[in-house]
Amino acid sequence: MKTKELDKKFKYCERKINYLWSRKLKVEAVFYMSLLVEFFIKEAIINFEKIVEGAVLNYNIGLNPRNLYSRNDIENQPLGYLIKILNTYTKDKDLIKRAKYFSEVRNKCIHKFLDHKIKEINKELRGFNRFYYKLVIDLLKLNVNQIRILNKFFGHICNDCYEKVKDKIKIVMRVYIQKPRTTKGWTGPVNQPDPFLPADIAEGIIYTRKMMVDVVEMGLPIADEALFTHNASAFQELLSWVAIGARSTEDQEHRIFASAVDCAVGMKNPTSGSIEIGVNSIVAAQHQHVVIFDGYEVETMGNPYAHLVLRGGAGAPNYSANHLEEVFAHMQKHGVTNSAVIVDVSHDNSLVDGKRDHRRQIVVAEEVLENIKNHPETKNLVKGFMLESFLKEGSQKVDLNNPEGLDRGGLSITDACLGWPQTEEFLLDLAEGLRG
Repeated sequence: MKTKELDKKFKYCERKINYLWSRKLKVEAVFYMSLLVEFFIKEAIINFEKIVEGAVLNYNIGLNPRNLYSRNDIENQPLGYLIKILNTYTKDKDLIKRAKYFSEVRNKCIHKFLDHKIKEINKELRGFNRFYYKLVIDLLKLNVNQIRILNKFFGHICNDCYEKVKDKIKIVMRVYIQKPRTTKGWTGPVNQPDPFLPADIAEGIIYTRKMMVDVVEMGLPIADEALFTHNASAFQELLSWVAIGARSTEDQEHRIFASAVDCAVGMKNPTSGSIEIGVNSIVAAQHQHVVIFDGYEVETMGNPYAHLVLRGGAGAPNYSANHLEEVFAHMQKHGVTNSAVIVDVSHDNSLVDGKRDHRRQIVVAEEVLENIKNHPETKNLVKGFMLESFLKEGSQKVDLNNPEGLDRGGLSITDACLGWPQTEEFLLDLAEGLRG
């Protein structure tokens, strides 16, 4: 079999394995593992039935729910499990070496990078090095099914801008794969990769996970919103930051989920704009919980890096100096660990005459910086901003009757965004101001 054909078959099986494993369909995943073995080993070298039999007998080796989010548990990695099978049933060093290339080496490199990024973000949320002078900027909401366009956007950030601002600003790519809706509408690429075709979650998982891995391999940490907590096992190990949305922050399951993950979690204030409820969600996320998870009794350890994301609410902003003082008072009252706030400069914080104006995002960030300049308590409280940004400025509606009319060159199909020129100028100006 030619190398190109072999690689194509391997990638196909790899996608199938990851999807089936994420759905806990382990016996089915073993079948595709077996196909991989068939591709790389002649029948004379290995007994095919033995691999399947051995894998099925051992497939329930035990997934400890306490280690659900551990990056060191190679047994939870599908291809890592294939290596375990191969080491048991064959001495074919070439096969084992190739399998390790696709799993062990790649996973360790990615996980080492992710662990480093998580520690960096957590360290800065604790306030080391006066993190006010090194703000987190959350960019981009994923909203177009074209990896080429996304890679162009990521390339701008990696190559054109980040090197110029990294001494003062840490960029976390907000690659949201699901879209919460007030009523109805397109729910994101993980559910419906192509908005003009029927929903296809299996294909959506493959597409979005590939996109996430691509961004991580470019050298940028990524973030996502935990809209459905039961989807976490398919993506969680790739994330360096997680958001709990305004519609979920009062939900007990989301609060417990936030207390279990091993990276920083931003808890948004609810759509009502209540700061007290927002802080309550942080207290819950920082606390330990004992719950039933997937049939097991599990104790979460509490997340000391849970923090507040202010996004406004009830048709009004909540980023003013008075609002920040209120946040500080509530956090002091509850003894919140690593007190921190990220200001979402979009949503209700960007309203003009009752309507969102994406161009106001930069103004909001500048106002926050001015408000906290001479207030030590709130100055140390604010750790960064969330921006809605993409290649082109604005947004567009999806006309299901006119697929050809959709601008697929980097224009949002959900919330209106700043264009890349505006974003870059803002980042460069912000970094320069912080240096002063």
